[in-house]
Amino acid sequence: MTTQLAPAPLAATGAAPPADPFEFHRWFTSARSQEQKRLIARIKRFLELVMADQEFRLALKEHPEQAAELTSRRGLEVDPHALEPLWRQGFTTIIPKADYKRWPQLGLWCQWVRDILKYRDLLFLAGDPGPGQPAFAKWRGRRAAANDFLLGPRNKAIVYPVFAYELSKGCSQGCWFCAFAAPRLEAVFRYDRANARLWNQILETGLEMMGLGAAQSGFCYWATEPSDNPDYLRFLEDFRRVNGMLCQTTTAAATRDPAWTRRMLALYDQEIRAVKPRFSVLSLKMLAEIHRLFSPDELLRVECIPQNPESILYKAKTGRAARDPQDRWRQEYRQRKNEQRGESLAGEASQPEPPLEAPDFGGTTACVSGYLVNMVERTVMLVSPCQASARWPLGYRVHAQGRFDNAADYRAFIARSIAEHMPPTLPSEEPARFNEDVAYLEGPPGPVLRSRVKAMGLEAAGPAYAPAAEMLAQGGLSPSQIMGRLMDQGQSPLEAAAVLGHFFDMGLLD
Repeated sequence: MTTQLAPAPLAATGAAPPADPFEFHRWFTSARSQEQKRLIARIKRFLELVMADQEFRLALKEHPEQAAELTSRRGLEVDPHALEPLWRQGFTTIIPKADYKRWPQLGLWCQWVRDILKYRDLLFLAGDPGPGQPAFAKWRGRRAAANDFLLGPRNKAIVYPVFAYELSKGCSQGCWFCAFAAPRLEAVFRYDRANARLWNQILETGLEMMGLGAAQSGFCYWATEPSDNPDYLRFLEDFRRVNGMLCQTTTAAATRDPAWTRRMLALYDQEIRAVKPRFSVLSLKMLAEIHRLFSPDELLRVECIPQNPESILYKAKTGRAARDPQDRWRQEYRQRKNEQRGESLAGEASQPEPPLEAPDFGGTTACVSGYLVNMVERTVMLVSPCQASARWPLGYRVHAQGRFDNAADYRAFIARSIAEHMPPTLPSEEPARFNEDVAYLEGPPGPVLRSRVKAMGLEAAGPAYAPAAEMLAQGGLSPSQIMGRLMDQGQSPLEAAAVLGHFFDMGLLD
């Protein structure tokens, strides 16, 4: 029988929400009563199954009158009819405009999601190194601005952390869709005296050079599985000691060693200043095991990301997914599109090939705008997220790369990368052009700049925009040469400089 949990009103705080992301997290979680959090946890579990299990989704949609029975049969302690707007016409995580008086549990859930999204936005702002590293701060801002134009709404999910540390070389999981095409596990960075000393020096260097917010934005995985390293939790403890918080852990092996997973979760339960962990769910069987091992309350702030074939989520076509010989990416893409259209899965073979330039293709799962550090190989790269392409098949650009044997080498690389790749203003004498994902097009209704997801009308922006964009699209000219030609066409020097500066600040120039 489904447990009925009536929602209670949010606790009144009186004060404005904190701007610090961790204090905001404490504020919004403590603003809910235990009864509310218990209900939210069970709504979350219900929606995890809705997102992951296509059979369950379709059964709810096709037989809504049986929703309570379908839900109870799966051991879910929630009234699905109290959440019907979330699943009745196709799944969504939030209903921004709804009659919450009629749907109070829906209102409770949607406000919870809004607070999580606000928390995410605060994490982005907190990662800005600010006046301590003004050139880096502007560069990071340009990377985020570029992806507003190049990735569109998907960019909202990227918080642009400054550091990612790999504590292994390769990954044991071998997922066919791995966005970073991680090789098989080859070696791990063990926690011995020398390695622990180097690790702490690397963390301290990041903190000293980039500031507390940027250092706290880092995390300890990338193309790796955290639990592959037997000493991962010890490295995590050092991260907390140096940076004053626990960074996020994402594991695709939550059920491989439940005791390890519980130890990891216990660290986060003990630390208020923490970015909560995530589980990548690889199969429905794995999700069932996660739900068996961990109660809804234990996973209230653990995000379960359904990567299984029956999931409603689209995978990015990057890394290994883009070159899978079984073409499973395209099969899953069609399956999701057909489900969205309400068409029979049996008829998927008759659907036309989706165009390769469609916005659904490519994408990225990368997030770091900063330094990707591998402690095994002692390599460091300056990277930033981008639309996956032939040039950048892993969904991130590599702006610079190097090696280090000690913290001094690492410090020198960071300083050099900032000096060489992060000019505060557009260099006037170097050739400038739009990056490869930006197209200049002419024709009705006028010249435009276009990415795969957005367009910018140039005539409405100002008289110098179209001619400047045409020259930047062709490439080969320096900004000073472009300014000279614009002035020859009658544009003022201030207007010409402002247009070039605008394109530079948008992050669209290579």
